[in-house]
Amino acid sequence: MIRKIALLLILCIFLAADARAFHHPLSSEQVDEAYLLGQNPDKRQGFFDRYVHYLKPPDVGPDVHLIEFRTPYELVARLSQEHWANYRMLDAEQEYASHPDEAIVRILLCGTFTFGFGQPPQNPPAGKTWEDFLHGFDFRVSQASPISYRKLTVLSAACANFDGVDALLHFDADQFAPGNVKIMVVAPGGQQYSTTFDLDQLQQLTHRRATSSGRNLFSHAVNSWLVDWIRSSAPLERVDLAMTNRPRLGGKEPSDDHYRL
Repeated sequence: MIRKIALLLILCIFLAADARAFHHPLSSEQVDEAYLLGQNPDKRQGFFDRYVHYLKPPDVGPDVHLIEFRTPYELVARLSQEHWANYRMLDAEQEYASHPDEAIVRILLCGTFTFGFGQPPQNPPAGKTWEDFLHGFDFRVSQASPISYRKLTVLSAACANFDGVDALLHFDADQFAPGNVKIMVVAPGGQQYSTTFDLDQLQQLTHRRATSSGRNLFSHAVNSWLVDWIRSSAPLERVDLAMTNRPRLGGKEPSDDHYRL
């Protein structure tokens, strides 16, 4: 009975992991795989395109040029792509280990003829926050209910014709559930910009290998557990073997492969 309960608990843990919006934490093999993907110029752009939505330019107000959803896996690949010249696999592993459960929503804000951005400082002045620098902007992320970011970072960004900034909304990956997530930006003038990401699709496209690897590990663990259980039970309980392939007259003696429990 105790063994059956233990097996059920293992199954529940595995199914709960599949119910998360992202596959995390990543194994060292998955981090290395994401690193190599970011280093590959033939494959990385098609991969990154799945995570970026471009928005229509407004008639007036700021240009919310794009919104990017960065999962833990995509973050590793993105950093590898951005620092490809002097970035090693060990660097990727150490960087991931410093924030293994982080997800980021990146919003590129560009100036227009009717709206301008100042140059953001390297760090907010004393007593100020990045929210003060982007005063009047409201960033809303929601699924069934609003999801609050735990930190906002603002970086200078290059746009086609005007200055711009990257607004990075930092989240814990566990804040998200499977399904759609809506991201809305409300500008100081009241203009609204929004897009929706299908997290289920991102997980299927991005982490197919990771999920398959996890299931293989789980299957191996269960098989090992069953073998250990049979071995430990054999001295106390009867184990019947049935012959599945009888040898022909004059043939070889049956091997272990010719029996089943």
